[in-house]
Amino acid sequence: RYQWQRFWSAVNFLQFLPVFYAWTPDSKNSGLAAGLEWGKTQAQNDKPEKREQAPAWFENLEEELRLKLDAHSANWPDEALVAEAVVAGELDEVVGEAELMFVDAKIALLLEDIEDQVAAGPHLEADGWRVCTSVEELVAAMNELESGA
Repeated sequence: RYQWQRFWSAVNFLQFLPVFYAWTPDSKNSGLAAGLEWGKTQAQNDKPEKREQAPAWFENLEEELRLKLDAHSANWPDEALVAEAVVAGELDEVVGEAELMFVDAKIALLLEDIEDQVAAGPHLEADGWRVCTSVEELVAAMNELESGA
């Protein structure tokens, strides 16, 4: 009787471990144990995920630009302005549009094939913004910001 009490005490303790399974010869022979799905091991849990989830502003981008940005590894800020009007002057006159603006970092993406965005470039640069004209340049700027360079 004492041995059975110790056995059941051990089973009661071990049952809460993530990959504990007490099998019997019958469950092994019937294939019941083979159909179990085991959780991730500790080594698998320690591996970093391939990529964090994209920020919410990715949804507002055009598909082509979103795919280009998603192909690069960068630590994107949580907040960005997409297709934002650029204002300048004393009267806050709209002088163009920026495809993507990171206000906290003062980095903007302006596409060279869009006239409104080309027109906004000098105004942003005069205001201290770093203007990027390609996705690669934007990724490099974001990585520099991340490294503190």
